[in-house]
Amino acid sequence: MFARADQLRIEDMENSFRLHAIYYSWEDFDPQLVIFDLDDGQLKVLGLDDVDFSISKKRVCVGSFIEDEYVPCPRDAPVTKFSQCPECGEKFIPVQECIFEPKCEGDLCDSPLCRKEHAVYIAFFGDKPKVGMTTRGRIRSRLIEQGADAYFVASTYPTRKAARTNEKMIGEKLRITERPANKTILESLRMPRRRTQIEEGWRWIASNLEEKFSLHPDDLEFLDSYPLEEPLTCVPKQTDIWGNHTGKLIGVKGKFMIYESDRLLALKLSDIPSRYVSRGLL
Repeated sequence: MFARADQLRIEDMENSFRLHAIYYSWEDFDPQLVIFDLDDGQLKVLGLDDVDFSISKKRVCVGSFIEDEYVPCPRDAPVTKFSQCPECGEKFIPVQECIFEPKCEGDLCDSPLCRKEHAVYIAFFGDKPKVGMTTRGRIRSRLIEQGADAYFVASTYPTRKAARTNEKMIGEKLRITERPANKTILESLRMPRRRTQIEEGWRWIASNLEEKFSLHPDDLEFLDSYPLEEPLTCVPKQTDIWGNHTGKLIGVKGKFMIYESDRLLALKLSDIPSRYVSRGLL
């Protein structure tokens, strides 16, 4: 398998990286990558206003928050699919797979997350819809994190499992994807935002939700304050997460940072947590 020269160098030096990426989020339309500085033992926000940093290949558990206090992973456990090891993750939800496929209403695992009210939503990336679900209080934040252009709430449900069951039913009956491909999202950045087409899609889906599911969907809300000027001149190419990243920042939308380095590239910021970061190339 081909590896770039910068990746080979970083693989040799990544153990000297001193910034551990903990989580990526948005404060309204301000993206933030929170890191743990191993030198002073403090959480910090890594600036995303310029592109000049290296990201490790190795991934280590991000630890957990206990009563709002950050606690690093006691074992520095390697991770793959999730950013937390099972031991640290159980403080949030006992069985990590239940994040995607909840197995109970909270009665078996006693997880507060499973018993929270959840909402099923329809989001638009360009004019392409997707169906999803999240806790009732995180709808708008969740859609900004994903980089949606618009969304509306289909309905709310008393538990996570009930929301997931209805999310699947809606997706199957209306043929709406749950997970749009990264390529589809990146292609939407090149297209002028056509509000009329999104509104037409909302009306069609809302009408079907009323007719087929007896639901009463909310109004459509547009999200148009991302720090990225659209449309882009071309579709950016998604680059490997680990390696050296340097170039001219174009902007950030949802999980992607767009920058120019010989060509237009897209770095998936949501894949950085659990990896180690260094400013510049060592």
